Amino acid sequence: MIIVLNKTKIFFYKDHAFFIGKSGLTNFSIASISSSLQILVGKSFIKLLVSNQNLYNAKNFILEKLSCTLTKLSAVYTKKILISGIGFRCWLYKNNNLNYNNLALKIGFSRDLCIQLPLCIKVITLKPTLILLKSFDKIKLNQFAGFLHSLRSPDVYKGKGLQYVGHKISLKPGKHK
Repeated sequence: MIIVLNKTKIFFYKDHAFFIGKSGLTNFSIASISSSLQILVGKSFIKLLVSNQNLYNAKNFILEKLSCTLTKLSAVYTKKILISGIGFRCWLYKNNNLNYNNLALKIGFSRDLCIQLPLCIKVITLKPTLILLKSFDKIKLNQFAGFLHSLRSPDVYKGKGLQYVGHKISLKPGKHK
């Protein structure tokens, strides 16, 4: 069976196959199968060859897992986080001349928070107060968005903090004179 790669790059390092798609990077462990299967990689396809006929079911399982991984890379999930509050800002910066891999948040603490971004999540700052998170892995995206939200949850009196776009918060009434 042959798996077609659509705009996905693949490379091998030690016992892992790394797939780079438009929405991020993921890896696939080939440690247990490297001796029994031969993997042929072309510009736009992956082909598995079995050296032993008893491993035919294992080959199908591995092909299904590879196909699922490639399907995951083609899907893109997004989340937007709004920063509200006077002086609250965010920006991206480079570390060691690589891509933007750190997110700096100024959200009312004595120092700016610097957060290293996971490899599978792309972050775009649309405005100084609006963050767009993109990933192919929905679970890791939700975990990272939840982590950012937990750094400064919206205040119930003024609404200052990090909140998901489209999520309504109910503010408590203030004191009136």
